[in-house]
Order: sequence, then C-alpha cells, then structure tokens
Amino acid sequence: LDDHDDNKATAIDDETVCFTVDDKPYYPFLKVDPSKESTIIRAVSLLLDSKNEDTKYEISKVSGGITNALFRVKSTTSTTTTPPLDVLVRVFGAEGMIDRDVENTLYAALATQKLAPPYYGRFGNGRIEHFYANAKALDVPELSNKTISTQIGKQMSKLHMEFHIPSTLQQNQPCLQQPSLWIQLQDWMDQALQATFQTPHDTHRMEHDMVPLTTLVKEIEWLKSNAIIDATSCKVGFCHNDLLAANILYDSTTQQLQLIDFEYGGLNYCAFDIANHFNEFAGGTDNAKPNYDLFPSSTFQQEFCQTYLQETRTSGGTQVTEKEVQDLYAQVQGFILANHLYWGLWGVNQASTEGCHEFDYLLYAHNRFQQYFVVKTEQFPSET
Repeated sequence: LDDHDDNKATAIDDETVCFTVDDKPYYPFLKVDPSKESTIIRAVSLLLDSKNEDTKYEISKVSGGITNALFRVKSTTSTTTTPPLDVLVRVFGAEGMIDRDVENTLYAALATQKLAPPYYGRFGNGRIEHFYANAKALDVPELSNKTISTQIGKQMSKLHMEFHIPSTLQQNQPCLQQPSLWIQLQDWMDQALQATFQTPHDTHRMEHDMVPLTTLVKEIEWLKSNAIIDATSCKVGFCHNDLLAANILYDSTTQQLQLIDFEYGGLNYCAFDIANHFNEFAGGTDNAKPNYDLFPSSTFQQEFCQTYLQETRTSGGTQVTEKEVQDLYAQVQGFILANHLYWGLWGVNQASTEGCHEFDYLLYAHNRFQQYFVVKTEQFPSET
C-alpha cells in the first residue's frame, strides 16, 4: 500500500491513518456506525472535506439496500472555490460473505471505466460514491416497461462485453479466473450447513419449514448434469449477478440508466446474469414475498435476449439470428433454476449472520426454494 498525503501515514490517532489504494484514500481504522450521524460526517470530512471544518451537512437514509446501510450526505455550505458535496455513503453489511478488498478494487475499476458511479474513497467498513441527485431507483413494475427494459439489455451487454478485470487482481484471485456460480453455490451451501440462528423461532423455522439442505445438495448436482445446457458453450464475462430494480437508477429527464451496487459482481455465465434479472421481476426484497405472477413471459424474455445480443454486434454488424436468440433463451432457462438456489442459500446465511428482525431472510429463502421446485416441475415434469 502507498501512503496517502505525501506518502506519509498520519498517526494522530488510529482512525486518521490513511493510505492510497486504487488511487483513492483509504482509512482502514475509520469505522462508521449507521446509527450515529457523527460517524458518517466524520468519514465524509476525512475523505473529502478535511480542509473545511466549518462545513455543515444534511444526512438522509437512502432506501433500497438490504445488504448495506446507505446514506446521502449533502453539504449545506459552499464557497466560490468549493462546490457543495453530494455523495452516497455505503456502510457494508453481509459480513463474511463478500471479500471487500476484492469487491472494492473491482468497483474502483468499474468506476474508472465509467460503468459504475464515480468512486471517492474507502473507510474501514464502507466507501463513498457519487450520488445521482436527479435519478431514482426503479420500482419493480418498471422492469417490464419495454423502453426501460431495452436500455437494461444494452447496459448489461455493455458490462459483459467491455469491462476488463484488472489483470493483477485476476491473477491473484482464483474466484476471478473462472465462472463463480458453482464455486459460490458450494461455498454458500457449506456455510448454510454449519449455520446457527439468532432466535429459537428462526432455528425452528429452519428445521421444520425449510426444504432440507441435504435435498438441495442433490439438486445442485442435478442442475450441473441436467438443467444447465452445455455450460462449456455459455459465454462468460463480468456479471453484475444482482440486477434487481433497486440496483438500477433511472433519470427520467435524460432517460438514462445507471447500474449500481456491484458487490456480488464477478466472472460468471452471462446467461446467469440475465436469468437473475428475470427472476427479479417478482420483487420480494421489501417484504420477502416475491410475486411470480410478475415473471416475464417467454416472448418478453426472447425480445430481451434479442436486444442483448444485438448490442454485442459492432456498429453496422450483422443482425442476430433467430437461432442465436433461441440458444441464449434456452441457456437462461436453466440458470433461472440455479438462481433460485443461489439467493435462497444467501438468505439462509444472511439469517444466520444478520438475523431476521429487519428483513425476514428465512421467509425469502423459503420462497426462493419453493419457486425452484415450481419451475423445475414446469421445465422438467418427468423429474418430479
């Protein structure tokens, strides 16, 4: 690590020790307590506004985050030489489920390549990003808007085709050298099999209301052999892996989209990213109850695949064939199944580490596992 500020780490106290990482300041010992505004202001002041101790701030909580606590911080004082600050402070959650060093370096690279919002620096348990004042996160019903969906397909294609993982990071991280789906499923399954829960009620629900994890171990093996159509032929790229409505900002004035929250991003099957997006049409990150009546029709899915594939063509390139569309659509169907197990296991592990008092992770996991079997019955009736 290179020392920040003339290559000398300051040591007035631990929280002021600063390094330059990914070309931005990093205060590893500075921690933000989401319940204390003073700690949020301290982080913004140190990272972005250390020379102006008289700055006043407005802080507001940003909705939409399950894993993280999000805050908009806006300065109410400015000068002719110092424009007002308007930033997003992200306080990390999902402790132990995400390698934040890897994730943050990926985010910095995405921001540099203008695929993610600008990145301003990091503190011990979070980071500071640009806040888009004129944009809002999509609502679940807006995912089915054809105009918006077309833009999402193009943005997803651009991410898969254009983002290049920093070579030094990829060389040192095995998880970035091959598609992450099966590795992540196995890791989360191993974690879930050892999980304990924070209340007797949650323990009872896990033992009596949930599909046995041993059954799901067998389902993962079945998926590999039967549902994923020739994974070796599936295109691999950098995937968002969590493209739900809340992770897509839309500016109605400019009619432009911005993808956000790449913390589950990584090398993966591109068709899995598309499948994940289709499953998110059902919502459920507000009340843990996805509504699969909102799942997109086969026609809608194929039109999305058409848009996505056409964006991969260079300007003036050949038109996408019907066979290409159908091949991608077929790949997506298998990954729709895998995606239910993916987020179901995530829910089990979140219930263990975070508890269910703010969001019912176990109910969400239960509903994702149940939908897995509903879809399996539809796609593979002879297997049930």
